[in-house]
Amino acid sequence: MPDTPNIGWKYTFEYYRGMDFKYLSTDDHISDRDKDTSLANTERLFDTRNHELFALRLEQYTPFQATELSCGFALATTYPGLLAGSGYQHEVKVEGELKLGFSFDHTTGLPIIPGSTIKGVLRSKWPVKNAEDNMEERKPFREFILWMMEEVNKLIEKPAKTAAENELTRDVQKIDLSRFNVETAAIDHLELEIFEGVDIHSTAITATNALKSPKFKKGLGFLKASAKDVFYDAAIAGGHGKFLGNDYITPHINRDRPELSPFTNPVPLQFLKVMPDVPFRFSFDLKDSPSDMLTKGQKLLLFRQIILTLGLGAKTNVGYGQFAEKKTEQDSPSQKIGNATAGTKTSSGEGNGNNHHTKVPMHVQTKMKKDSEWTGTVIDDNGKKWIISILVDKQEVILQKAKERCPQGLTLNSMVQIKFNADYVDPPNFKVLS
Repeated sequence: MPDTPNIGWKYTFEYYRGMDFKYLSTDDHISDRDKDTSLANTERLFDTRNHELFALRLEQYTPFQATELSCGFALATTYPGLLAGSGYQHEVKVEGELKLGFSFDHTTGLPIIPGSTIKGVLRSKWPVKNAEDNMEERKPFREFILWMMEEVNKLIEKPAKTAAENELTRDVQKIDLSRFNVETAAIDHLELEIFEGVDIHSTAITATNALKSPKFKKGLGFLKASAKDVFYDAAIAGGHGKFLGNDYITPHINRDRPELSPFTNPVPLQFLKVMPDVPFRFSFDLKDSPSDMLTKGQKLLLFRQIILTLGLGAKTNVGYGQFAEKKTEQDSPSQKIGNATAGTKTSSGEGNGNNHHTKVPMHVQTKMKKDSEWTGTVIDDNGKKWIISILVDKQEVILQKAKERCPQGLTLNSMVQIKFNADYVDPPNFKVLS
Protein backbone atom coordinates (compact mmCIF):
# COMPACT_ATOMS: atom_id res chain seq x y z
CA MET A 1 0.00 0.00 0.00
CA PRO A 2 1.46 3.41 -0.92
CA ASP A 3 2.45 5.84 1.80
CA THR A 4 -0.41 8.27 2.54
CA PRO A 5 0.85 10.98 4.88
CA ASN A 6 -1.67 13.29 6.52
CA ILE A 7 -0.80 16.47 4.63
CA GLY A 8 -2.45 18.76 7.18
CA TRP A 9 -0.23 17.35 9.94
CA LYS A 10 2.80 17.30 7.65
CA TYR A 11 2.35 20.96 6.64
CA THR A 12 1.26 22.41 9.97
CA PHE A 13 3.43 20.49 12.46
CA GLU A 14 6.08 18.29 10.87
CA TYR A 15 7.08 21.08 8.50
CA TYR A 16 8.96 22.89 11.30
CA ARG A 17 10.13 19.83 13.25
CA GLY A 18 13.91 19.62 13.56
CA MET A 19 14.48 23.17 12.36
CA ASP A 20 17.56 24.93 13.75
CA PHE A 21 16.32 28.37 14.80
CA LYS A 22 19.59 29.40 16.40
CA TYR A 23 19.93 32.16 13.81
CA LEU A 24 16.97 33.94 15.46
CA SER A 25 18.61 34.01 18.88
CA THR A 26 19.54 37.30 20.55
CA ASP A 27 22.13 35.54 22.72
CA ASP A 28 25.46 37.37 22.36
CA HIS A 29 27.34 34.10 22.96
CA ILE A 30 26.17 32.71 19.60
CA SER A 31 28.57 33.79 16.86
CA ASP A 32 27.49 35.20 13.49
CA ARG A 33 29.10 32.16 11.86
CA ASP A 34 26.91 29.81 13.92
CA LYS A 35 23.84 31.84 12.99
CA ASP A 36 24.74 31.72 9.29
CA THR A 37 25.20 27.96 9.51
CA SER A 38 21.89 27.62 11.33
CA LEU A 39 20.09 29.66 8.65
CA ALA A 40 21.65 27.64 5.80
CA ASN A 41 20.64 24.36 7.45
CA THR A 42 17.10 25.60 7.94
CA GLU A 43 16.79 26.71 4.31
CA ARG A 44 18.01 23.30 3.10
CA LEU A 45 15.52 21.52 5.34
CA PHE A 46 12.70 23.69 3.97
CA ASP A 47 13.71 22.70 0.42
CA THR A 48 13.44 19.05 1.43
CA ARG A 49 10.07 19.51 3.13
CA ASN A 50 8.70 21.44 0.15
CA HIS A 51 9.82 18.73 -2.25
CA GLU A 52 8.11 16.06 -0.14
CA LEU A 53 4.83 17.99 -0.41
CA PHE A 54 5.13 18.65 -4.14
CA ALA A 55 5.94 14.97 -4.83
CA LEU A 56 2.67 13.66 -3.34
CA ARG A 57 0.29 12.12 -5.86
CA LEU A 58 -3.47 11.68 -5.87
CA GLU A 59 -3.10 7.93 -6.44
CA GLN A 60 -1.80 7.66 -2.87
CA TYR A 61 -5.17 8.72 -1.44
CA THR A 62 -8.67 7.27 -1.39
CA PRO A 63 -11.03 9.53 -3.40
CA PHE A 64 -13.93 11.23 -1.65
CA GLN A 65 -17.12 9.18 -1.79
CA ALA A 66 -20.47 11.01 -1.77
CA THR A 67 -23.15 9.69 0.58
CA GLU A 68 -26.73 8.92 -0.35
CA LEU A 69 -27.88 11.69 1.99
CA SER A 70 -26.08 14.43 0.08
CA CYS A 71 -26.41 15.94 -3.37
CA GLY A 72 -23.71 17.80 -5.23
CA PHE A 73 -21.52 18.24 -8.28
CA ALA A 74 -17.86 17.97 -9.27
CA LEU A 75 -15.83 20.87 -10.60
CA ALA A 76 -12.11 21.01 -11.39
CA THR A 77 -9.66 23.77 -10.50
CA THR A 78 -8.36 25.87 -13.38
CA TYR A 79 -5.05 27.69 -13.93
CA PRO A 80 -3.34 28.94 -11.80
CA GLY A 81 -4.95 26.80 -9.06
CA LEU A 82 -6.63 27.11 -5.68
CA LEU A 83 -5.56 28.86 -2.46
CA ALA A 84 -7.85 28.17 0.51
CA GLY A 85 -7.01 28.97 4.14
CA SER A 86 -4.43 31.66 3.46
CA GLY A 87 -5.46 33.47 6.63
CA TYR A 88 -3.98 30.75 8.82
CA GLN A 89 -0.52 31.52 10.22
CA HIS A 90 2.36 29.54 8.67
CA GLU A 91 5.58 31.52 8.72
CA VAL A 92 8.89 31.97 10.58
CA LYS A 93 10.30 34.43 8.01
CA VAL A 94 12.96 32.22 6.45
CA GLU A 95 13.93 32.09 2.78
CA GLY A 96 12.45 29.05 1.09
CA GLU A 97 9.54 28.34 3.43
CA LEU A 98 5.93 28.23 2.30
CA LYS A 99 4.45 31.36 3.86
CA LEU A 100 0.66 31.06 3.90
CA GLY A 101 -1.65 28.69 5.73
CA PHE A 102 -3.97 26.21 4.05
CA SER A 103 -7.23 24.37 4.80
CA PHE A 104 -6.90 20.63 5.33
CA ASP A 105 -9.37 17.97 6.37
CA HIS A 106 -8.57 16.87 9.92
CA THR A 107 -9.02 13.15 9.23
CA THR A 108 -7.70 12.58 5.70
CA GLY A 109 -5.24 15.47 5.69
CA LEU A 110 -6.22 16.40 2.14
CA PRO A 111 -6.92 20.00 1.07
CA ILE A 112 -10.56 21.03 1.46
CA ILE A 113 -12.72 24.07 0.92
CA PRO A 114 -14.61 24.54 4.22
CA GLY A 115 -18.40 24.47 4.05
CA SER A 116 -18.47 27.84 5.82
CA THR A 117 -16.35 29.32 3.02
CA ILE A 118 -18.65 27.88 0.37
CA LYS A 119 -21.75 29.18 2.16
CA GLY A 120 -20.15 32.61 2.56
CA VAL A 121 -19.24 32.91 -1.13
CA LEU A 122 -22.65 31.66 -2.25
CA ARG A 123 -24.31 34.39 -0.15
CA SER A 124 -21.80 37.14 -0.91
CA LYS A 125 -23.83 38.72 -3.75
CA TRP A 126 -27.35 38.49 -2.28
CA PRO A 127 -29.31 41.66 -1.45
CA VAL A 128 -29.91 41.41 2.32
CA LYS A 129 -26.26 40.53 2.92
CA ASN A 130 -25.06 43.66 1.09
CA ALA A 131 -27.81 46.24 1.64
CA GLU A 132 -29.57 45.56 4.92
CA ASP A 133 -32.03 48.45 5.12
CA ASN A 134 -31.81 50.25 1.77
CA MET A 135 -34.30 48.73 -0.66
CA GLU A 136 -32.89 50.73 -3.57
CA GLU A 137 -29.36 49.45 -2.93
CA ARG A 138 -30.65 45.89 -2.93
CA LYS A 139 -31.67 46.09 -6.59
CA PRO A 140 -28.22 45.47 -8.19
CA PHE A 141 -27.80 42.36 -6.05
CA ARG A 142 -31.26 41.14 -6.99
CA GLU A 143 -30.21 41.64 -10.62
CA PHE A 144 -27.16 39.45 -10.07
CA ILE A 145 -29.20 36.59 -8.58
CA LEU A 146 -31.78 36.97 -11.34
CA TRP A 147 -28.95 36.68 -13.88
CA MET A 148 -27.72 33.50 -12.18
CA MET A 149 -31.25 32.06 -12.38
CA GLU A 150 -31.42 32.90 -16.08
CA GLU A 151 -28.12 31.04 -16.61
CA VAL A 152 -29.56 28.02 -14.80
CA ASN A 153 -32.56 28.04 -17.15
CA LYS A 154 -30.23 28.25 -20.16
CA LEU A 155 -28.40 25.18 -18.90
CA ILE A 156 -31.67 23.28 -18.42
CA GLU A 157 -32.69 24.16 -22.00
CA LYS A 158 -29.23 23.51 -23.46
CA PRO A 159 -29.64 21.00 -26.30
CA ALA A 160 -26.16 19.41 -26.16
CA LYS A 161 -25.18 18.75 -22.54
CA THR A 162 -22.21 16.94 -21.07
CA ALA A 163 -22.83 13.78 -19.07
CA ALA A 164 -22.49 15.74 -15.82
CA GLU A 165 -24.91 18.42 -16.99
CA ASN A 166 -27.42 15.78 -18.05
CA GLU A 167 -27.26 14.19 -14.62
CA LEU A 168 -27.67 17.50 -12.79
CA THR A 169 -30.59 18.75 -14.90
CA ARG A 170 -32.50 15.47 -15.08
CA ASP A 171 -36.08 15.96 -13.83
CA VAL A 172 -35.33 19.62 -12.93
CA GLN A 173 -37.85 22.16 -14.20
CA LYS A 174 -36.93 25.68 -15.26
CA ILE A 175 -37.05 28.32 -12.51
CA ASP A 176 -40.24 30.36 -12.69
CA LEU A 177 -38.64 33.77 -13.17
CA SER A 178 -42.02 35.52 -13.00
CA ARG A 179 -41.81 35.08 -9.24
CA PHE A 180 -38.55 37.03 -9.01
CA ASN A 181 -37.70 40.56 -10.09
CA VAL A 182 -35.66 43.54 -8.90
CA GLU A 183 -38.65 45.48 -7.60
CA THR A 184 -40.04 42.91 -5.12
CA ALA A 185 -38.50 41.18 -2.11
CA ALA A 186 -38.91 37.58 -3.31
CA ILE A 187 -35.14 37.13 -3.81
CA ASP A 188 -34.55 38.68 -0.36
CA HIS A 189 -36.93 36.14 1.18
CA LEU A 190 -35.23 33.29 -0.68
CA GLU A 191 -31.89 34.46 0.72
CA LEU A 192 -33.20 34.48 4.30
CA GLU A 193 -34.71 31.04 3.87
CA ILE A 194 -31.59 29.40 2.39
CA PHE A 195 -28.85 31.04 4.43
CA GLU A 196 -30.54 31.82 7.76
CA GLY A 197 -33.22 29.14 7.86
CA VAL A 198 -36.05 31.69 8.16
CA ASP A 199 -39.60 30.35 7.94
CA ILE A 200 -41.01 32.81 5.42
CA HIS A 201 -44.67 31.74 5.80
CA SER A 202 -44.88 31.97 9.58
CA THR A 203 -42.84 35.19 9.73
CA ALA A 204 -45.02 36.85 7.09
CA ILE A 205 -48.06 36.15 9.28
CA THR A 206 -46.67 37.09 12.70
CA ALA A 207 -43.94 39.67 11.99
CA THR A 208 -44.11 41.17 8.50
CA ASN A 209 -41.60 43.91 9.34
CA ALA A 210 -38.98 41.29 10.18
CA LEU A 211 -38.79 40.37 6.49
CA LYS A 212 -38.14 43.97 5.51
CA SER A 213 -35.25 44.92 7.77
CA PRO A 214 -32.72 43.25 10.09
CA LYS A 215 -33.75 45.82 12.71
CA PHE A 216 -36.72 43.58 13.45
CA LYS A 217 -34.77 40.33 13.42
CA LYS A 218 -36.13 39.25 16.80
CA GLY A 219 -39.49 38.72 15.16
CA LEU A 220 -38.22 36.16 12.66
CA GLY A 221 -39.56 32.61 12.77
CA PHE A 222 -37.19 29.79 11.87
CA LEU A 223 -37.46 26.42 10.21
CA LYS A 224 -36.75 23.27 12.19
CA ALA A 225 -33.24 21.89 11.70
CA SER A 226 -34.32 19.05 9.42
CA ALA A 227 -35.84 21.55 6.95
CA LYS A 228 -32.72 23.73 6.66
CA ASP A 229 -30.12 23.49 3.91
CA VAL A 230 -26.67 22.19 4.93
CA PHE A 231 -23.35 23.15 3.31
CA TYR A 232 -20.57 20.53 3.52
CA ASP A 233 -16.83 20.88 2.94
CA ALA A 234 -15.71 20.40 -0.66
CA ALA A 235 -13.18 17.57 -0.97
CA ILE A 236 -10.85 16.26 -3.66
CA ALA A 237 -12.72 13.61 -5.61
CA GLY A 238 -10.38 11.38 -7.59
CA GLY A 239 -7.84 12.32 -10.22
CA HIS A 240 -4.23 11.26 -10.59
CA GLY A 241 -0.78 12.81 -10.62
CA LYS A 242 0.72 15.55 -8.50
CA PHE A 243 -1.75 17.99 -7.03
CA LEU A 244 0.23 20.40 -4.81
CA GLY A 245 2.51 23.10 -6.14
CA ASN A 246 4.00 26.47 -5.30
CA ASP A 247 3.59 30.03 -6.46
CA TYR A 248 4.74 33.47 -5.35
CA ILE A 249 3.30 36.79 -4.30
CA THR A 250 5.45 39.91 -4.46
CA PRO A 251 4.08 42.59 -2.10
CA HIS A 252 5.47 46.07 -2.67
CA ILE A 253 5.43 46.96 1.02
CA ASN A 254 8.27 48.37 3.13
CA ARG A 255 7.18 47.26 6.60
CA ASP A 256 9.82 49.37 8.35
CA ARG A 257 9.11 52.55 6.38
CA PRO A 258 5.73 52.31 4.60
CA GLU A 259 6.23 55.71 2.96
CA LEU A 260 9.02 54.17 0.87
CA SER A 261 6.86 51.30 -0.42
CA PRO A 262 6.60 52.72 -3.98
CA PHE A 263 10.41 52.60 -4.21
CA THR A 264 10.96 49.22 -2.53
CA ASN A 265 11.89 46.15 -4.52
CA PRO A 266 9.29 43.41 -3.93
CA VAL A 267 10.35 40.32 -2.01
CA PRO A 268 8.81 37.14 -3.50
CA LEU A 269 6.90 35.09 -0.92
CA GLN A 270 6.37 31.41 -1.73
CA PHE A 271 3.05 29.73 -0.90
CA LEU A 272 1.32 26.39 -1.33
CA LYS A 273 -1.52 25.85 -3.78
CA VAL A 274 -3.67 23.10 -5.27
CA MET A 275 -2.69 22.66 -8.89
CA PRO A 276 -5.04 23.12 -11.89
CA ASP A 277 -7.25 20.26 -13.10
CA VAL A 278 -7.82 18.76 -9.66
CA PRO A 279 -11.49 17.74 -9.17
CA PHE A 280 -13.44 18.79 -6.07
CA ARG A 281 -16.81 17.42 -5.02
CA PHE A 282 -19.20 20.08 -3.69
CA SER A 283 -21.79 18.47 -1.41
CA PHE A 284 -24.98 19.76 0.17
CA ASP A 285 -28.03 18.50 2.00
CA LEU A 286 -30.70 20.55 0.23
CA LYS A 287 -34.46 20.60 0.67
CA ASP A 288 -37.27 21.81 -1.53
CA SER A 289 -38.07 25.37 -0.51
CA PRO A 290 -40.80 25.35 2.19
CA SER A 291 -42.13 28.53 0.57
CA ASP A 292 -42.21 26.79 -2.84
CA MET A 293 -39.73 29.23 -4.40
CA LEU A 294 -37.12 26.69 -5.59
CA THR A 295 -36.78 22.93 -5.64
CA LYS A 296 -33.60 21.36 -4.27
CA GLY A 297 -32.52 20.58 -7.85
CA GLN A 298 -32.90 24.22 -8.83
CA LYS A 299 -30.96 25.31 -5.74
CA LEU A 300 -28.12 22.95 -6.62
CA LEU A 301 -27.88 24.35 -10.15
CA LEU A 302 -28.02 27.90 -8.79
CA PHE A 303 -25.17 27.20 -6.35
CA ARG A 304 -23.10 25.63 -9.12
CA GLN A 305 -23.60 28.66 -11.36
CA ILE A 306 -22.60 31.09 -8.60
CA ILE A 307 -19.40 29.13 -7.88
CA LEU A 308 -18.52 29.02 -11.59
CA THR A 309 -19.06 32.78 -11.76
CA LEU A 310 -17.40 33.99 -8.55
CA GLY A 311 -14.79 31.35 -7.71
CA LEU A 312 -13.69 30.37 -4.20
CA GLY A 313 -10.76 30.98 -1.88
CA ALA A 314 -8.11 33.70 -1.90
CA LYS A 315 -6.72 35.77 -4.80
CA THR A 316 -9.73 35.21 -7.06
CA ASN A 317 -9.10 38.69 -8.47
CA VAL A 318 -5.94 37.38 -10.17
CA GLY A 319 -7.42 34.09 -11.35
CA TYR A 320 -7.08 31.76 -8.39
CA GLY A 321 -10.02 29.71 -7.14
CA GLN A 322 -11.80 29.46 -10.48
CA PHE A 323 -13.53 26.22 -11.47
CA ALA A 324 -14.79 24.49 -14.57
CA GLU A 325 -16.54 21.24 -15.27
CA LYS A 326 -14.08 18.38 -15.03
CA LYS A 327 -12.79 17.51 -18.50
CA THR A 328 -12.86 13.92 -19.68
CA GLU A 329 -10.34 12.23 -21.95
CA GLN A 330 -12.85 12.65 -24.78
CA ASP A 331 -13.13 16.39 -24.11
CA SER A 332 -9.37 16.94 -24.12
CA PRO A 333 -7.18 13.86 -24.69
CA SER A 334 -3.96 15.79 -24.14
CA GLN A 335 -4.87 16.96 -20.62
CA LYS A 336 -4.55 14.83 -17.51
CA ILE A 337 -5.92 15.68 -14.08
CA GLY A 338 -3.14 16.94 -11.85
CA ASN A 339 -0.51 16.75 -14.60
CA ALA A 340 0.88 20.20 -13.80
CA THR A 341 3.81 20.21 -11.38
CA ALA A 342 5.38 22.56 -8.90
CA GLY A 343 7.54 24.94 -10.87
CA THR A 344 8.98 23.98 -14.27
CA LYS A 345 9.75 20.34 -15.07
CA THR A 346 13.14 19.57 -16.59
CA SER A 347 14.70 16.20 -17.14
CA SER A 348 17.90 14.31 -17.67
CA GLY A 349 19.33 10.88 -17.10
CA GLU A 350 20.83 7.75 -18.63
CA GLY A 351 19.50 8.06 -22.18
CA ASN A 352 16.34 9.78 -23.36
CA GLY A 353 14.22 6.96 -24.72
CA ASN A 354 11.20 7.92 -22.62
CA ASN A 355 8.60 10.61 -22.14
CA HIS A 356 10.40 12.29 -19.24
CA HIS A 357 13.34 13.80 -21.09
CA THR A 358 13.67 17.57 -21.69
CA LYS A 359 16.68 19.87 -21.57
CA VAL A 360 17.83 21.10 -18.14
CA PRO A 361 18.33 24.92 -18.17
CA MET A 362 21.82 26.24 -17.45
CA HIS A 363 20.87 28.06 -14.24
CA VAL A 364 19.54 24.76 -12.87
CA GLN A 365 22.61 22.81 -14.01
CA THR A 366 24.93 25.13 -12.06
CA LYS A 367 23.19 24.18 -8.80
CA MET A 368 23.99 20.47 -9.24
CA LYS A 369 27.65 20.52 -8.19
CA LYS A 370 29.95 17.64 -7.33
CA ASP A 371 29.12 16.14 -3.90
CA SER A 372 25.86 18.09 -3.66
CA GLU A 373 23.00 16.03 -2.26
CA TRP A 374 19.29 16.27 -2.98
CA THR A 375 16.20 14.57 -1.63
CA GLY A 376 14.11 12.93 -4.33
CA THR A 377 11.07 10.74 -4.92
CA VAL A 378 10.64 7.73 -7.18
CA ILE A 379 7.75 8.80 -9.45
CA ASP A 380 7.78 6.24 -12.25
CA ASP A 381 9.14 2.94 -13.51
CA ASN A 382 9.92 2.43 -17.21
CA GLY A 383 10.89 -1.21 -16.78
CA LYS A 384 14.66 -1.09 -16.45
CA LYS A 385 15.06 2.28 -14.75
CA TRP A 386 13.62 4.20 -11.84
CA ILE A 387 12.40 7.73 -12.69
CA ILE A 388 13.33 10.07 -9.84
CA SER A 389 12.15 13.63 -9.19
CA ILE A 390 14.23 16.23 -7.32
CA LEU A 391 13.62 19.95 -6.75
CA VAL A 392 16.48 22.25 -7.80
CA ASP A 393 16.27 26.04 -7.60
CA LYS A 394 12.47 25.72 -7.20
CA GLN A 395 12.23 23.65 -10.39
CA GLU A 396 11.55 19.95 -10.74
CA VAL A 397 14.33 17.91 -12.38
CA ILE A 398 13.60 14.36 -13.54
CA LEU A 399 16.48 11.87 -13.31
CA GLN A 400 16.78 8.23 -14.41
CA LYS A 401 18.83 5.46 -12.88
CA ALA A 402 19.15 1.81 -13.84
CA LYS A 403 17.44 -0.36 -11.23
CA GLU A 404 20.49 -2.59 -10.75
CA ARG A 405 22.48 0.51 -9.74
CA CYS A 406 19.95 1.58 -7.13
CA PRO A 407 19.49 0.29 -3.57
CA GLN A 408 17.23 -2.73 -3.21
CA GLY A 409 13.66 -2.30 -2.03
CA LEU A 410 12.76 0.86 -3.93
CA THR A 411 9.13 1.25 -4.97
CA LEU A 412 6.99 3.99 -6.45
CA ASN A 413 6.81 6.99 -4.07
CA SER A 414 9.98 5.92 -2.20
CA MET A 415 11.98 8.85 -0.83
CA VAL A 416 15.65 8.70 -1.93
CA GLN A 417 18.85 10.68 -1.45
CA ILE A 418 20.76 11.73 -4.59
CA LYS A 419 24.46 12.62 -4.61
CA PHE A 420 26.28 13.99 -7.68
CA ASN A 421 29.69 12.39 -8.38
CA ALA A 422 30.69 15.32 -10.60
CA ASP A 423 29.42 18.72 -11.67
CA TYR A 424 26.37 18.39 -13.86
CA VAL A 425 26.73 17.01 -17.39
CA ASP A 426 24.13 15.38 -19.62
CA PRO A 427 23.62 12.57 -18.79
CA PRO A 428 24.46 13.41 -15.15
CA ASN A 429 26.85 11.37 -13.03
CA PHE A 430 25.08 10.65 -9.77
CA LYS A 431 24.32 7.84 -7.37
CA VAL A 432 21.26 6.94 -5.35
CA LEU A 433 22.30 6.64 -1.72
CA SER A 434 19.09 5.37 -0.17
